[in-house]
Amino acid sequence: MSENSTVKKNVRVRYAPSPTGFLHIGNAQSALFNYLFARHYHGTMVLRIEDTDVKRNVPHGEDSQIDNLHWLGIDWDEGPDKPNPKYAPYHQTERQDLYHRYITQLLDQGLAYKDYATEDELTTMRDQQRAAGEAPHYDGRWYGRSVADQQAAETRGLKPVFDSICRRTMNTLGMTLLKVMWPLTPTIWAAISLLRRVMGCPLIILPWSLMIT
Repeated sequence: MSENSTVKKNVRVRYAPSPTGFLHIGNAQSALFNYLFARHYHGTMVLRIEDTDVKRNVPHGEDSQIDNLHWLGIDWDEGPDKPNPKYAPYHQTERQDLYHRYITQLLDQGLAYKDYATEDELTTMRDQQRAAGEAPHYDGRWYGRSVADQQAAETRGLKPVFDSICRRTMNTLGMTLLKVMWPLTPTIWAAISLLRRVMGCPLIILPWSLMIT
């Protein structure tokens, strides 16, 4: 079986930066890998702007992405400046109606829940976790709360965000795995160092974050 026969002919890849900052080396790496993959398989490279975090978006953040990608010689086949009517729009803020429809569907099916935690509560939670030597993570404090609790929060003027039960479950499993594996880190790295000496070649090691997310 040839390499090309294992890849669909209609390859579509996307680079989806957030304009909460300017293009950095990690952005460039992601864009380059997607660009090369699309070109290798004669596919489509899509530029999608993840601009839904409106409070954190910075002026000219999107311009920085576009201008610097062009400077690097990376181009795309579809994007805000090259819309394909079948898939447009490419700014995520222009797809809010679609998202709200699916949020409602997830809530109705019991696969998501409303979360009213405030910024101050989240800051306090992260500070307490760091003080306890834990990696900052969301504790799902609004999972399973009653309708009365939700109504009381809305009466106080709090607006909810939506979290999926699936993501909460995966985060819980990930944190459990991290707590189990973290004490073993010195032993693991010692074993890796020994293997590298015995094999006489470098080993590619994935970051913990890739293993638990």
